[in-house]
Amino acid sequence: MSDSQEAPRTGTGKPWLTPVVTGVLGLFGAWLGTTLQTRGDLDLERERLRSQLILKAIETGDPKRAAVNLKFLVDVGLVTDTTHRLVSYVTDSSAAPALPASSPQPSASLPERGLSSGDRVSVTLHLPFRAEVSYYHRSSKQQVEHLGVMQGDTTISIVGGYLFFEARNIATGEVVKTEAGCPSGCSVSF
Repeated sequence: MSDSQEAPRTGTGKPWLTPVVTGVLGLFGAWLGTTLQTRGDLDLERERLRSQLILKAIETGDPKRAAVNLKFLVDVGLVTDTTHRLVSYVTDSSAAPALPASSPQPSASLPERGLSSGDRVSVTLHLPFRAEVSYYHRSSKQQVEHLGVMQGDTTISIVGGYLFFEARNIATGEVVKTEAGCPSGCSVSF
């Protein structure tokens, strides 16, 4: 080979370019992967929350009440209804799904707790919000007594025993449940 002919050059003459481009592409790939994973996680959590809200809304035991609850969730935007399946239950509430209302179960029966039922007692309800209140005795779950709309501290006279209370917040529709042993009067906070 003569001096006038040089060997062909391989590369760009900038040895730092390849590692820099590789690093930038690696960072971009990592950022893109993380962004897509985060978006997927958020979508999954949104769907899980939507499912929980719908299940809670139909957990009333009453298809008409379930339809009203579903419409409320759609109206306030907590649940999106792009297929209009949820709103269709409002027009035909008899077709609305309804699960039995859940209630906490006491850990022991009335006699085991030393409680008796049958006598009227004073129960003071403490409600920090305006709510529609109802209750039932453990022994007669099918016989729900509606007390009406209440707020603040209210004392009522009811038959004592082990009682389950439910307060539906008028403003939000949220249902708060609690239970209490009231053999000779008690105080119940929501």
